[in-house]
Amino acid sequence: MKKIVGFVDLENVDRTANWLLSRRKLDRSGEFDLNPRSLDTFGRANQDITDAYIVWVLSSQDAFDYDNLKEEFDHLEKQSQTTDDPYFLGLYSGSLFNVGKKSEALAISKRVAKKQNKETGAVEGAESSITSSNGKNLLVETTSIAMINWLNQDINQFSE
Repeated sequence: MKKIVGFVDLENVDRTANWLLSRRKLDRSGEFDLNPRSLDTFGRANQDITDAYIVWVLSSQDAFDYDNLKEEFDHLEKQSQTTDDPYFLGLYSGSLFNVGKKSEALAISKRVAKKQNKETGAVEGAESSITSSNGKNLLVETTSIAMINWLNQDINQFSE
């Protein structure tokens, strides 16, 4: 955002990142505590999507690398082995890409690419999003997450 708008309140960014980190589960399982009293659908995404979204956001900050979020990455890796949800996988791939784990990110991105509809270009098959979208809105969000990753990667990596 700083490149686009010219000013970002870095103290606010740090404060938000620290608050998110304070929500780590005490058992260091790689999950974050959710507030069951969420007031809107944004706060009602499932645990896996919420964890992946938080790691994606934190990993996009220069202050965080793989080692800072190791438990969270380990947790997401376990989750990635039991799901084909392209929204979750897109967030996880983006997080890996953010921390320089390009080969791992590409492997996950290839799985997401298999969910792309050849006629429409939409990435299909997501169960939900961080905003609990469905229908066309979920298609747009899922495709957008996939596109963010693909824009950061060499398109030749996706050829079979």
